Amino acid sequence: MWRPAAVAGVELQIGTQIEAYALPVHFHDSYQFDVMLEGERSWERRQDRCVVGAGRLSVAHPGEAHAVNVVGKANSFRTMHVDAARLSEIYEKLRGRRQLPRFPFEISATPTVDHFLYAHRTMECGEGPAAENALTGFLDYLVRNHADGECWRGEAIKHIQLRRARDFIDQNLSHQIALGTLAAVAAISKFHLVRQFTSAYGLPPHTYQLRARIARARELLAKDVALKRVSAELGFADQSHFGRHFRKLIALTPAEYQRRVTGRSCADLVLGQT
Repeated sequence: MWRPAAVAGVELQIGTQIEAYALPVHFHDSYQFDVMLEGERSWERRQDRCVVGAGRLSVAHPGEAHAVNVVGKANSFRTMHVDAARLSEIYEKLRGRRQLPRFPFEISATPTVDHFLYAHRTMECGEGPAAENALTGFLDYLVRNHADGECWRGEAIKHIQLRRARDFIDQNLSHQIALGTLAAVAAISKFHLVRQFTSAYGLPPHTYQLRARIARARELLAKDVALKRVSAELGFADQSHFGRHFRKLIALTPAEYQRRVTGRSCADLVLGQT
């Protein structure tokens, strides 16, 4: 797991010959693209469970709850997280309006998978311009051929009351926000706020704030900010409280995550042309 220095807003993962790998239900603010090279990956999404085999591209959208587990003894994969803003900008360039594109969960088209693998390998080993061009080529191809024209979480974006509530949370991550305060900001009842917010974003306001804190923590840790400072800035009671919630969502402790994305821990990273 690492963030390539040559390309902003991207996090890459490689797994080689993995026998046991599982993540509980969690969320990302970014798009997650994943290709199994060997073996299978089991996905749990909302009420659905499915198994994706080798050679297929899986897509998890920003804020989409999912759990994953690899199946069998020999599993290899490449995973890419891309900032939502990149996809929104590309969609605007190609389709004329700025929105978060929606893709099928599973894409079997060989050219799309090949574009993904080329971009991943180029960002692993290539210089800045080559890596940036490869990533842009993959995202352009993906939007041109697989975006269905609808906006991910489109209704939530259009709902001004929910947008007010979400923006207030995003602007006050370090504070404990009472449900009554948030309902007043949105100008709707507490009951309707929780129901509509959960329907729109897939999780209730309190859980959304916690996920947003963890997402911000990942960015700060990737910039090598001290763990104690990250915990304090985001309003956690202490580092133990921070670590417990971080590990629940990311499946790594904050220290482990920071070592990996800053390149200080490579013992479990196998680079090459997998």
